[in-house]
Amino acid sequence: MKDPILVDENSLHEAFIPTNMPFREGHLKEILQHLKPALHKQDARNVLLTGPTGTGKTTLAKWILAEHFPRRHAYVNCLNTRSEHKILESILIQLGHVIPENKPTDYLAQKFEKKVEKGTIVCLDEVDQIKDERILATLSSQLSGLVLITNRGRFFDGLDSRISSRLFAADIEFRKYASSELMEILEERAGCALRPDSITPRILELISMWANGDARVALQTLKASAKLAEAKQRECITLDEVKEAFGSARISKREYLKSKLNEHQKVLLNIIERRKNVPSGELWQEYQGMVSEPLGERAYRNQMDDLVKVGLVKDSGDGRWKRYEVNG
Repeated sequence: MKDPILVDENSLHEAFIPTNMPFREGHLKEILQHLKPALHKQDARNVLLTGPTGTGKTTLAKWILAEHFPRRHAYVNCLNTRSEHKILESILIQLGHVIPENKPTDYLAQKFEKKVEKGTIVCLDEVDQIKDERILATLSSQLSGLVLITNRGRFFDGLDSRISSRLFAADIEFRKYASSELMEILEERAGCALRPDSITPRILELISMWANGDARVALQTLKASAKLAEAKQRECITLDEVKEAFGSARISKREYLKSKLNEHQKVLLNIIERRKNVPSGELWQEYQGMVSEPLGERAYRNQMDDLVKVGLVKDSGDGRWKRYEVNG
């Protein structure tokens, strides 16, 4: 039996927190500058981390919480935990508080206000998925600081202005990684995860290029490639495994992005997928006939900008001549 290629799968897992955060040192410094007062149980400035998927937002936030706020933080992924009740319940449990069964949301909110100490930081990942924005007001009034993470660049545009002003969050944008940066990240992870000499620098370089700045896709591709090579009983990872793994990673990313769309975006994307290539004016008219309460023209443009920014849709042209088609 051949020696395994994948010797430490954990190093390639999405939840893995590395010992350092290359190419995000500036972001790290800026976030810590805003959160630092919480170390002294004073009010910190909330931060909003924005940018495409796979740019290190979640990993850096978790790294900061683990390194600087051990036992004084909670992390909630709002894609899976969306209601005010579930979010409060998760935070309280993570902070060590016992929650009796079948207690209403008001009970949890009161317990939160009484029990959670100053100096606590809460991270809400996928914050655009919350069902009730009142939770933001509840948290911001009690905590020392909030870390909010979203792929949406205009997250605050959809919030009640009173909540937006209360949050007063510093917006910190994460850009896509350059191919050379992804290459360095992959080299470091591969050194921990794979058997020596099981992958060539050229293969790592191809993964870095194909991932288009998305570290999540790059790491998923590397992990899947290793598993495919093992299944074929190869000595090392070849281009065939990488091609197959990359195709699966792209599909996985697309399904993940689609799961986060609001109802308006789902309708718009469905039209584009069916029409293949559609002028903006025709898209808006068809959309208006398919929903009971359609958005206005400006809000429609914002929804389309979001679809383009996350990479599900491509646009061409400008103004009245703009057209949309599926990306990839």
